[in-house]
Amino acid sequence: MSSPARAVPVPTGSSSSNTVLHSEPFYKRLLGANQWPDGHVPTLRPHITQFMDEMEVLSRRIMSYLALSLALPRNYFDDTFGDCPNVQLKICRYPPVEVNSECKGNDDSNGFGVGAHTDSGYLSLLLQDDVGGLQVQNGDEKWIDAPPIEGTILVNLGEMLQLVTSGYFLATPHRVVNSDAQIGKSRYSLPYFFNPRLDYHVKRIDPLPVRLVWERPKPTSESIQCTDSHGKLGNKLHSCYGENAFKSLARSHPQVMERHHKDLIVLPDGSVDRA
Repeated sequence: MSSPARAVPVPTGSSSSNTVLHSEPFYKRLLGANQWPDGHVPTLRPHITQFMDEMEVLSRRIMSYLALSLALPRNYFDDTFGDCPNVQLKICRYPPVEVNSECKGNDDSNGFGVGAHTDSGYLSLLLQDDVGGLQVQNGDEKWIDAPPIEGTILVNLGEMLQLVTSGYFLATPHRVVNSDAQIGKSRYSLPYFFNPRLDYHVKRIDPLPVRLVWERPKPTSESIQCTDSHGKLGNKLHSCYGENAFKSLARSHPQVMERHHKDLIVLPDGSVDRA
């Protein structure tokens, strides 16, 4: 779900509408009206809208804290999202795992997990139930559990922060695997994504403030521009946020691309281009 107050319908139907669609940046296809099941769950819209509003307030506060941690003014990032950040919310259900299921412990297409990846924007805030299954990759490239802690929200950093800080902040590799706790029990989570405007282009903080201390070796220019979620340096990061976000859609939902975006092609590094 995108922010209800800022959703813009995508033109469809007539040939003139398609002309408009194809003359605009392809990432504008990410904008659209939410489809609410008001007739079946009338309380969903007000509850979710309130939740998203509160998450936006929290996200803006976190962005100000990140700016301060970089020895920058607390409003440093404000112009990159302004009054129209690109935000989404997912309501996710992972079906129960059967006893002795081969899916247990898998994060691939054979199970109901999510493969290793990094998120395309600024922040990912996750509210999860008590089942668990989320894992993050630490600095030693080992996968560790990120168990739910009551009263907390988990925060992952995204690819735009990796680009804008030249790798001082790194996008968090994460995945979802099936576990014993999911035997006979569904897993629920609500990931909320707070991002810059779709038309935002990265302006690196150059130079980084001299007072910043690097606790690990500085990354190479090549590793700043990519992550390893699709093989070593196989995931190219795009300086235009809209293009970077559409890359995630294209890679995660190939059937959607085939059905609705046949005029676009996905290159091996995740880049999207017109066919």
